[in-house]
Amino acid sequence: MKDCQLKGLILKSILTGNNTSRAIFESIPYENYQSFKVELVNLRKRGYIIKKGQKQPFHYQLTSPKGIEHAKNPNINKEKFDALVMSQANPIAVEMVDVILNNKELFNQAVDNKIRSKGLFEGGIAVVQEAHSKPSNFVSSNDKNYEGQDSSEEVKKLRKLLGEKDKRISDLEIELMDIQKPVVTMQLKQESASEGNQSKRKSQQLLKSENNHKKLAESRYKLCKRFYDSKVYLTGDFFRKYQNMLPILLSGKTLFNRGSVEILSHAEFKREQERKHAKAPLKDKDILRYHFKITKLGKNSITVESDKMLKPKVMIF
Repeated sequence: MKDCQLKGLILKSILTGNNTSRAIFESIPYENYQSFKVELVNLRKRGYIIKKGQKQPFHYQLTSPKGIEHAKNPNINKEKFDALVMSQANPIAVEMVDVILNNKELFNQAVDNKIRSKGLFEGGIAVVQEAHSKPSNFVSSNDKNYEGQDSSEEVKKLRKLLGEKDKRISDLEIELMDIQKPVVTMQLKQESASEGNQSKRKSQQLLKSENNHKKLAESRYKLCKRFYDSKVYLTGDFFRKYQNMLPILLSGKTLFNRGSVEILSHAEFKREQERKHAKAPLKDKDILRYHFKITKLGKNSITVESDKMLKPKVMIF
């Protein structure tokens, strides 16, 4: 598959909404993932796409206007060049191509004079001028034909030259890709290694978090069992050691009245305080007067009750 074809497939895929490398690759008829990744890097370097995000999977986006224009029409450069050539084509140059390629005698003369080695364009003009000074069977390029040939032959010849130019550009781009391939491959390996290191760090952090939670749950169970077995009321020290749960005085309520207090986590307290439903945590002396007690002890939770609470509070370890 030619480079420009792969470029078109990738850009069109991004245009339709595929923005990760895996999604783009799976949406196009192309099987070599390594070459696909190389082309993706080249498209970034050439300004067709940008890569967004700090970690994988990265998201790719078309640049504006270049990337979007080429996604809609991958052949836009060729069409612009064709139009430029046709708008600026020199009639003498057109005649030069026609004369040299279609007149065997003049072509042999051009070879003998080493025109090809010294510059086809300048030598060719001389040949055309020489041809104009002699009787000839063909008329001006402004007329309808050359020896019965339609003027569209000029366009065909120019398009042939353009095709050869495009092929040379494509060949050079492939050579460039081959030169860049070791560098890009190294970049891909580094990205893969970075992804592996990030995954390893995440696993370590998750394991550490799980271990910390397990230790906290064990500590909470021992603390709650001691109060449960002793059948004593909970204290301010109990809630500090338990962590993240507080008896809260509700807004608009009077201390020690029924329904005046709830046990909330730090996050719940902050949210209710912003809504002006919660006033402040109870002081240690007030906690004792509310007679909080553990009425049920399980492996992973406790149930706390008080005659001043509207309903029991289940606290998960």
